[in-house]
Formats: sequence, structure tokens, C-alpha cells
Amino acid sequence: MRTSKADTRPPRHTPPLKALGAPPPGPYGSPQPQQSYGSPPPPHGQYGSPQVLSYGAPPPSQNQYSSHQPPPPASGSVWRPSSAGTVQLPPAPVRCSPAAAARHSVSFKFTGTKKTILNSQVMDPYGKVPFNVASDKKTTTVRASDGTTLAVVEWNHSAPIMHHGGRKLRCKEWIVWNNSKKVRVLTHAGKEYHWVTRNETVYLEPADRAGFAILIWRDPTDVVEIEAFQESLVIPGLLEAAIVAVVIMQSGHKLGDHGGGNNQMFINAIAGSIGANVAF
Repeated sequence: MRTSKADTRPPRHTPPLKALGAPPPGPYGSPQPQQSYGSPPPPHGQYGSPQVLSYGAPPPSQNQYSSHQPPPPASGSVWRPSSAGTVQLPPAPVRCSPAAAARHSVSFKFTGTKKTILNSQVMDPYGKVPFNVASDKKTTTVRASDGTTLAVVEWNHSAPIMHHGGRKLRCKEWIVWNNSKKVRVLTHAGKEYHWVTRNETVYLEPADRAGFAILIWRDPTDVVEIEAFQESLVIPGLLEAAIVAVVIMQSGHKLGDHGGGNNQMFINAIAGSIGANVAF
């Protein structure tokens, strides 16, 4: 009887079978991350909604204070030894560096000139069109990029009428002329803001913080430009309201609330920088 020799060869390694249907490695199919510019471009569909716009500055770092000042010392004063004993010195004055004092802002430009603003688009720094303005002989409609209607203005009245925020009212009742202060008053979310002019430039300021501009309206190259600062970007709906107000005031239509006289000084100051057809 023949006996077989034992197989002394080492056993072959059999690789494990690949799992059928398993997804390939890596983040395939996932969207590429967007490039960060410090302040991300706004997502579509938020304009006209009660949500906060994403044009605001990124959140402050751990060591950044809202007052743009370095953190104060642990105590209000500094103790130092001297020959006469321990002396309490007053705290050193805090100085703010120019870099820390810089305010975040976003600029918006109308694609048309100041004479064609009633049929134009509003561009942001990221190449997006957050707002557009379309008009016919009787009305002007301001819409957001998602199609939301922000305001409709009817010009075929002695005092133009607007539909805005679920209300129907005269434009002069929405941006009210204050003859004593020579400003137009915009009330938004229960707070007053003033459209004022200084050095041939128009500013939007909180009524209780005169001189503190939260939005600037200018036209350095015959193109209407708006620079919106952080404070006007984080209040829901305020940027939209400012866009509508600028369209109305730049339209060339009279609002029917006053004539010339003492008001003409304010009109001429604005007209010198944003066109002679300003509606005041």
C-alpha cells in the first residue's frame, strides 16, 4: 500500500474577499468645500425672510471683545511695592489699535446708473445678485434673489403708495421727512433710523446714535453704491428696507410731503453726490 508524503509547503495566504456593494473609499460624491473669504457669501432664499443674513462678520475669536479693546486686568488697579509700603496705582489707559477698530462691511452696487436705478440689479462682492428692481410706467417692484417681493411702489398717485411688509401706505409715511432735523426717518422693528447727509454723502444712522453710520449711500462713478456695516447686516430685514428706501429716494419721483424752501439745502447736498433727481 502506497502512502502519500505529507505536504510540507507553507499554506498559501488567501486575501479576504471584497464586500460586494461596499462604497469606494474617500469623500466621493460629497460637495467640495467652498472657499472662505472671511465672510461667506449669502445662501440663496434667505432674503426677505426673518432669518439673519449671512453677510455678517465671522464670530469673534476667544480673545476678541465686542468693544474692540484688549481684556482688562484681573483687578481694577495694580499693586507695586515701594519704600513707603505697598502703593496702589491706577490702571493704565487702554488704547485701541487701528486694526482692532476696523468695522466689517459689505458693499453692494446697482448695475445701472443713478438714472436707470428703477430697472437694475444689485450686486454683492461675491458676484451674486441678492436684489433686483423692475419697473413699468406705473409701478416699481423690488425683489430678492429667491423671487420674494420686498416692495411694490405705485407712482401714479400724487403721493406714491407702497406695499411693504404686509402694509399699504404712502411712501412719505414710511420714510418720514423731519423738517426740523432735515432728515428722513425710517422706522424698522420699532427703532428709528435717520437718513442724513454730510460732505455730500448720505448716511443711515440710529436715531439714538447720531454720527454712527451703519450704512453709507454714495455714487462715486455715477453708479449707486451702498456700504453696509455689521450693525445693518445682523438686524433682520434692515438691509432690505435700506435697499427699498434708496430705490424710492433715487427714483426721481416726488413723494408729496414738502416743497423747496429751507428743505432745499438738504436736497442740494444729496443731489451733489447722488444725482439731481433725488426724491425728497
